Amino acid sequence: MMASAVEAPENALEVRGLSTVYGTARGQIVAVRDVSFRIEPGEAVGIVGESGCGKTAIALALLGLLPRNGRIASGQILLRGTELVGATSKVLRDLRGRRIAMVFQDSMTSLDPVMPIGRQIAEGIITHLGVSKDDARRRAIELLEEVGVPDPVKRLASYPHQLSGGLRQRVAIAVALAADPDVLVADEPTTALDVTIQAQILDLLERERRRRGMALILITHDLGVVASVTDRVLVMYAGRVVELGTTAEIFADPRHPYTLGLLNSMPRVESVLDRELPTIPGSPPSGYDERQGCPFIPRCSFAIDTCRRVDPPLEPAAGGGEAHQAACLVDTRTRRSAR
Repeated sequence: MMASAVEAPENALEVRGLSTVYGTARGQIVAVRDVSFRIEPGEAVGIVGESGCGKTAIALALLGLLPRNGRIASGQILLRGTELVGATSKVLRDLRGRRIAMVFQDSMTSLDPVMPIGRQIAEGIITHLGVSKDDARRRAIELLEEVGVPDPVKRLASYPHQLSGGLRQRVAIAVALAADPDVLVADEPTTALDVTIQAQILDLLERERRRRGMALILITHDLGVVASVTDRVLVMYAGRVVELGTTAEIFADPRHPYTLGLLNSMPRVESVLDRELPTIPGSPPSGYDERQGCPFIPRCSFAIDTCRRVDPPLEPAAGGGEAHQAACLVDTRTRRSAR
């Protein structure tokens, strides 16, 4: 008897050709341009790039939280096969927290300042899991223990302003995990924290991902943050993905000049102390900029004449891994070795 074929695991989340726009007094801004990626259950994907590259716009689109002047212009967002683009407000509310949740950058603004943290955690548990108040309270205590908040029973009655920045971010993570979501989106979750607390929060996110088999999307401007946490990386520039691949590939063999610039600008222990840290000159283009050719041209030291006329598509990187792709017309490996 012939064995049945083994089906590939369903993606926890799949984004296909996502584009988002914002209406402003000056006209329309294109924040995200034709972005596609997928994430499997238990996988961690990093989305990196400077401010203004479209990272947060992707996160807000995933949860249906774009501001009033923003909208999804095209594309699909499939959460365990359920289409989110065009879904009703009720459907999105039911899915938000239960199937997909988010940890924001500033826990002081994401947590309700006039509600005790125990009630904030229990609210999501009751809403999405339909348990009693007593069961929700017990679960809130367990969650605070899991995320490393000391004396969790006492902390249930605390308000956000009574906690340190690190503890507030742990509470924000507990709120996001309350209904055991399939996908957790963490948008710059460590930016406002010192280095020691930052490492603890990253370790916490990594531990919870592995323990729960939960997909994690980590959004950051710092490539160093994703180095030890993620399986794959998307590098964003001017609202589009300019390189994607496994974390090991991106760090060992970057193919887009922007990725190379981000890596070169990372401080290293072995760096010469009296040598200036390399930087990428200039800044990303605004969403109003519709210039012809590659959007990285003004900042690129590898550019050739064709780059001014052609906006390169995302294609497999020559000699790279099966899923390593870059949107560049130049073989940066050859040009780097020639310097």
